[in-house]
Amino acid sequence: MNDKIKTKEELIKELHKSHKEYDLLKKSYSKDFIERKSTEKALQESEEKFRSIMENSADAIFITNQHGEYVYTNKAVSVMLGYTYEEMLSKTITDLSPGNKIEEYFEMYKQILSKGKVFAELELLKKDGNCISTDLNAVLLPNGLVYGSCRDITERKQVEKLLRENESSLKNAQEIAKMGSWEWDMVAQKTKWSDNYLAIHGFKSTEVEPTFELFRSRIHTDDVHFLDENLVVMMKDKTPSSLELRLIHTDGTIKWVQNNISPVIENDKLVKLKGVIIDITDRKQAETNLAESNQFISQIINSIEEGIIVYDGNLHHTVWNSFMEKLSGIPASKVLGKYPTEVFPFLDEVGVIKNLKRALNGENIDAIDFPFNMADSGKSGWGSDKNMPFRNVNGEIIGVIGTVHDITERKQAELALKENERKLHQLNLDKDLFISILGHDLKSPFNNLLGLSEVLTDEITNLKTEEIEDIAKDIHKSAKIANKLLDDILLWARAQQGKIPFKPQILSFKDICKDTIEILTPNANSKNITINYSATDEIYIFSDIDMLKMVIRNLVSNSIKFTNSGGSINIDAKQNSENITISISDNGVGITPQNLAKLFDISEVLTTKGTAGETGTGLGLLLCKEFVEKHGGKIWVESEVGKGCDFKFTLPIYVEQANATNN
Repeated sequence: MNDKIKTKEELIKELHKSHKEYDLLKKSYSKDFIERKSTEKALQESEEKFRSIMENSADAIFITNQHGEYVYTNKAVSVMLGYTYEEMLSKTITDLSPGNKIEEYFEMYKQILSKGKVFAELELLKKDGNCISTDLNAVLLPNGLVYGSCRDITERKQVEKLLRENESSLKNAQEIAKMGSWEWDMVAQKTKWSDNYLAIHGFKSTEVEPTFELFRSRIHTDDVHFLDENLVVMMKDKTPSSLELRLIHTDGTIKWVQNNISPVIENDKLVKLKGVIIDITDRKQAETNLAESNQFISQIINSIEEGIIVYDGNLHHTVWNSFMEKLSGIPASKVLGKYPTEVFPFLDEVGVIKNLKRALNGENIDAIDFPFNMADSGKSGWGSDKNMPFRNVNGEIIGVIGTVHDITERKQAELALKENERKLHQLNLDKDLFISILGHDLKSPFNNLLGLSEVLTDEITNLKTEEIEDIAKDIHKSAKIANKLLDDILLWARAQQGKIPFKPQILSFKDICKDTIEILTPNANSKNITINYSATDEIYIFSDIDMLKMVIRNLVSNSIKFTNSGGSINIDAKQNSENITISISDNGVGITPQNLAKLFDISEVLTTKGTAGETGTGLGLLLCKEFVEKHGGKIWVESEVGKGCDFKFTLPIYVEQANATNN
């Protein structure tokens, strides 16, 4: 026999060596198997998380291909339209379009494909043949599919009960990773590869001679430098290492391998390298799938026009989508990982925290409306929050999923409607009282006219000329009072109906005062009253000339009426950065505190006689208030009994200010 017979000791030594190589292979295999399983589990949970978010959304969510064929619909679609999931997969967008809308909706779909998104209201056909109105938000995804969500706005109510979750599973690669051992004797310059090592490369044992150069030549060109750098470090440090590389298979495909290397040291000298390579292609593919899945989920979540929030088992934020960033003004970086009240303390007070805890215990929580005011971002408004348990693939609750809608406009409309109803009710009450008061005031001059005319009719042959003249003067006086009252009523009514033209322009206040003083000087002279204009600088205002003259004329006439003979009236104007304050003051009889509160109240029309018995309609100050407020100004009075009155009102300086107010 030519073969050398091995001794018992040599056989035992080889047996120990085989055991060590087996242990090394076993450890390497176990490590890769665990890592791959972990990655596959993460991918599965990520996809379940995505499906859970989509399936539990209150909005109807669908995905179509570029031909308009539905490839996915969530449960809310079936609830809204009456079709089963399987029926929906056989439908196209035109199948759900009313007959007269098919062409229009087809053009809308082409717009999504060309512009990337669309927001619109449209009608959809239900299975029972009825039409419902919906609002649509659709976006074109990077993979060419169209994602859309819509809400039934016909009845404006949310889905009350979620359909049972469809159980679905994704098929994952379960193949056991192959691995092969190798050895490089650096002293003898010999290399050994196991059969499995050769199989990973695509070689057969009879085809090639194992060498380090052959192994290096099969590494992807972009990864060769990683191998070289790793060997340099190992030669220097003489410590084990592990690195992942891309390997070119003999059939041209790319495989990922993990190369675990252990140095053999003898007399402090590196003499051998031993190790295993593990085919981790499946694991790498799972990691890629996980990354793509996470990216897809992220794109969907951040495309949805509703807030998506996901909390972990401790109610710390794990998802805060783009809509929530826009609604709150708070970026995700300041929210993720934190308990809700750490960022938004008011959530406890409005009941959101209580509902989150209930959802964590398994309850599906109906939406609640809450106000918000973000001090940090300045954002404020109203939100609607709905929460439900977030379950893993085993049905265990691992957190909470929340959806938030911005209902600020709806709440503002509701509040505005209530306020308008209140104002309208009060206005009707005030107008009823106003008309009652005016009716009483009109009755007095007409009673005088009737009484005096009756005296003339019955006694004219017995009356002297002087008596007839006196009666005629009284009739004329009563007619003037009635006419003035009717003129004021008609002017007030036109103002209330918006029928008085409002044509503001730049005016010289000095010229306006001059014209007014000239008109009213005869009335003032009859009571020996002086009218002074004390503004020193030329002031320009932006006002409707007829309305401004009417306001100044009414206020000056009012001062003449309630100022004693020998008194004085001062007109003054002062300008600041925002407006002009005009003052018309007198040293007349003044106004009692009780009457001050009634001056500009439509329900308290005052008709007090002047110092010389002058009468009025009581509407002048109401018209002044109407015209001043038309300019965006305000009017008020300061008075003390026996010392006179100071009526003041403001007007804008700039054209932009007046225009903005009037608009």
